[in-house]
Amino acid sequence: MDWDAAVAALPAAVAVALSDSPVPGPMDIAAGLGLAVLAVMPSDSAQEKATPVPYPDRKRGKYVCICRANKDGRSADNCSIDNQSSAQGYGVGNTLSEAKRMAEKNAKDKLGAKSTHHVQCRCTGPKGDKIIPHG
Repeated sequence: MDWDAAVAALPAAVAVALSDSPVPGPMDIAAGLGLAVLAVMPSDSAQEKATPVPYPDRKRGKYVCICRANKDGRSADNCSIDNQSSAQGYGVGNTLSEAKRMAEKNAKDKLGAKSTHHVQCRCTGPKGDKIIPHG
C-alpha cells in the first residue's frame, strides 16, 4: 500500500476504531488514531522476512556452526556493507564455544555494521547432533 492510499483509508479506519465507543472522548480518539495508523501502514516484518538459520552439515570430530548477524536498526547511521540487513558466517572448532565464536565473528565481519542485534546460531556436534547454543 502506498502512502496516498494509506492516508485515504485513514478516516474509514478511525471510524471503525471509534465505533466501539458510544461517546468517544479524547483518549478514545487517540487510541482510535493509533489503531488506524497501525491498520493501514505496512509492517517491517512483512517486508523483510528473515530466513531461518540452517543447521550445518556434520564434520567428523569437530563442532560446526552457522550464525546470522542482523543489523541493529536503532541508529540511522548504522550502515552495513551493500546496505544488507543480515549476513551469515561459518565456523569450525574443537569445542562448541570455539566454533560459535568463529561463526559469529565471521557473520559480523561480513555484515560490516557498527552494531548488531540478536545473533542467531545453529550448530552440529561431532556425532551429528543438532545444537542451538545459548549465551
